[in-house]
Amino acid sequence: MGLVLIYLINNEQVDVNVGLIIYSIIAVVFSLTNIFVVAIQLNRSDQEKIIYENALHASIKEIKQYKEALDSCSLVDITDMNGTIISVNDKFCEISKYDRKELIGKTHRVINSGHHSKEFYADLWHEIKNGKVWIGDIKNKNKNEEFYWVHTAIIPFKNEFGEIYQFLTLRQDITKHTLLALQYKNLKLKNKELEQFTYIASHDLQEPLRTVRSMISILQEDYSSKLDDDAQLSLNFMTEATDRMSELIKGLLDYSRIGRGKELITVNTNEIILEITKDLATIIEKNDAIITADDLPIIMAYKTEIRLLFQNLISNAIKFQKENGQPKIHISALEDNYYWKFSVKDNGIGIPEKDNRNVFGIFKRLHKRSYYDGTGIGLAHCEKIVHLHGGEIWVDSKVNQGSTFHFTILKNSLNEPY
Repeated sequence: MGLVLIYLINNEQVDVNVGLIIYSIIAVVFSLTNIFVVAIQLNRSDQEKIIYENALHASIKEIKQYKEALDSCSLVDITDMNGTIISVNDKFCEISKYDRKELIGKTHRVINSGHHSKEFYADLWHEIKNGKVWIGDIKNKNKNEEFYWVHTAIIPFKNEFGEIYQFLTLRQDITKHTLLALQYKNLKLKNKELEQFTYIASHDLQEPLRTVRSMISILQEDYSSKLDDDAQLSLNFMTEATDRMSELIKGLLDYSRIGRGKELITVNTNEIILEITKDLATIIEKNDAIITADDLPIIMAYKTEIRLLFQNLISNAIKFQKENGQPKIHISALEDNYYWKFSVKDNGIGIPEKDNRNVFGIFKRLHKRSYYDGTGIGLAHCEKIVHLHGGEIWVDSKVNQGSTFHFTILKNSLNEPY
């Protein structure tokens, strides 16, 4: 534009002063236009910045609300690639009963209940280390050695190179739902067991046993004078064998009848222990046994079955004692959200760790009959009674270090009688 004005001035088509004025006006207008454009652009940038800032604040607020909601109902923790805990939320500490400082730097072995196999955890690790989300139910144990179930989701986190660097674990406490589901399953199993054992005991076992016993009696009464000492000894062995078989059949019948036709009532477990110590007074005095108990709770239970449960555990604690040892038995109870946890501790011969899970099998014996008498069905009775009340039973024991039998009883059992 400046060149055009110079041309016009040189050809005297425009006065020099006029040309300068025109040039100045045009320059000012052009400058104002540029300023106006720049101002609009700056204003637009400020508006966009405000919009972006507002959107960012809204996102942060929403994420915070999500976290608060998650923390209020879920157990959340983050671990590194090796499973070492980096962080945990308050809910995790509340359920596990561990302080945050006791968890950071540890692995999940600290809450391992021992319920799941090595193969279970191997499959879990295989899934998450391959970048897959693992979802399933896990039974854990808190600091007070109380069990709880959690529905678990483990999510692998990857960096910008697609490499896994940590895991986020979300858990939902499903203890109550799991106990109810187990309770329902146990009820169905008990009905089936009842039918099987009743049939076996009343038909397949009792009748031939009575026949054998009768034949032995006839031989002993009518032919005793014609039998030599070896024959008499053989008949005595047969009599003893049929008597043991009779005890086993009675045990089977008792096992099948547990909980049948009974109703849940209020039971004072302090009174139960007192009744048992009176009934076992002779054996307690004979073995110089000492039985102590904390203040025990009042529960909703099947009274006869609960009495049998405590009686079996106390009797076993007296029976399976070291030679010349004085039996010392202590009964205690702890309250949890959903159940009562009872413990019966003794100072007896103990149980090998490899057999801790097997002792509750029906007719399971860990010792020869010549050392300790019995049918081997007592602890099977205990397990069935505990299951009837929606609980679990287990033992902590080592050889020559005594045993502690733990069992749980639901506070509000929903089991219906047969």
